[in-house]
Amino acid sequence: ILRNILHWILTPLTLIALSLVQLWSYIVLAVQGKKACIHKLAGKATLAQ
Repeated sequence: ILRNILHWILTPLTLIALSLVQLWSYIVLAVQGKKACIHKLAGKATLAQ
């Protein structure tokens, strides 16, 4: 039961943290534009191997 209480307490904090990370990514995308969209692992050169 202690584990359930811990999960009940930590769930809102986790959701808030996730929302803040997503908000930050939107802000970075709005400020930097296309320069912020770099994902080298999914690039054409990597996928062609």
